[in-house]
Amino acid sequence: NPDLKWETTTGTNTGLDFGFFNQKLSGSIDYYVKNTRDILVLSPYAAVIGDGGSQWKNGASVHTSGIDFMLEYQNNVGDLGYSVAANISHYKSEITRLPPEVVNAYPGNSEKTILGHSPNAYFGYIADGIFATQQEVNDHAVQPGKAIGRLRYSDLNGDGVVDDLDQDYIGSADPDFIYGVNIGVSYKHFDLSLFFQGVQGINL
Repeated sequence: NPDLKWETTTGTNTGLDFGFFNQKLSGSIDYYVKNTRDILVLSPYAAVIGDGGSQWKNGASVHTSGIDFMLEYQNNVGDLGYSVAANISHYKSEITRLPPEVVNAYPGNSEKTILGHSPNAYFGYIADGIFATQQEVNDHAVQPGKAIGRLRYSDLNGDGVVDDLDQDYIGSADPDFIYGVNIGVSYKHFDLSLFFQGVQGINL
């Protein structure tokens, strides 16, 4: 691809570190913004073109912002030392530019593109229940393979047919927040560490 150029990322990060009571209580707050443009993507192509259809292109631009917060308390009582630290992070990514030549490299259809959504968004049909009776099967829009006991998909555009145009963005692999807790205890030559980590809000 003679028009190919490097992917570019610019970012800013603003942080604050703090400590109180002779650093027994300490922590940090960081806020960051990152903008990436001309992301390199390998667009899908028709098999009849052959290997010559495989071509890297400059794709979407993505805006990401997030915040990280960490707080720790540590102390010693004689030979006993202990610490508790917790952190939580949140970020949001959004595609802000989508060149027409790479639209098919991202989830979407002819009416809905990933522009304005996360790069990790999921696209598909929306299930609104299971066919319980033959009457429900008969009354529902035309749907391939519909039968009692099978999933019933929403006819979003109301044209009486469930097809590709009835798909929508239904979730994202981006979590609402990520968190962790680290606990440490030491006594003379012995120590114990516990670490817990969690992810909240992934919508699959």
